[in-house]
Amino acid sequence: MDGGEVEAVIVPCPYVNFGCTEKFTYGEELVHERKCRFAVCRCPAPYCRYSGVYKDLYSHFSANHNDEDYYAKFVCGSFTGARLSINEKILFLQESADGPLVAVQCFAVEEGFYVTVNCIAPSSPGVGEFSYHLSYTTPVGGRKRTMTFKQSEMNRIQRFSSETPEKDFMFVPYDFVGDTDSMKMEICINRR
Repeated sequence: MDGGEVEAVIVPCPYVNFGCTEKFTYGEELVHERKCRFAVCRCPAPYCRYSGVYKDLYSHFSANHNDEDYYAKFVCGSFTGARLSINEKILFLQESADGPLVAVQCFAVEEGFYVTVNCIAPSSPGVGEFSYHLSYTTPVGGRKRTMTFKQSEMNRIQRFSSETPEKDFMFVPYDFVGDTDSMKMEICINRR
């Protein structure tokens, strides 16, 4: 090496301890980190500090949090009833004991509620790729009114957030909800 040349610095993926074997020139690891299938996901259950690879998180959640009021099972391709407590503001759906974990979340805003649906998974190709169809039928008044929301690509998140979303949500006006303390919704989750 001449005095004027700089040799590239090779660094491992930040998730090497979780199984990733990729290596990059310095600076390129940040691009990979966002899409790495070994990226760490945090358990969304209240007061739980577990974090790990998404598949391990799914097993952890099923083993430790499946008897909670905010937990239910779903079957891909079938509509599932999802009772979302307005006070709890969250419902977790899981396909099987070690299957995908989906968070249905409710955010109170001035005019009503925003409802979001996110898969807890890294943004890696082939991981947590789902679409969904969400519907809500108002229990208010004599005439039933139904609203629906469809997403061809479910958002994937690695850590749970309680911040009000700016996009990708279904808006349910207060007039549709009435005095009830929960919203009974129907959701169909499909693999893409």
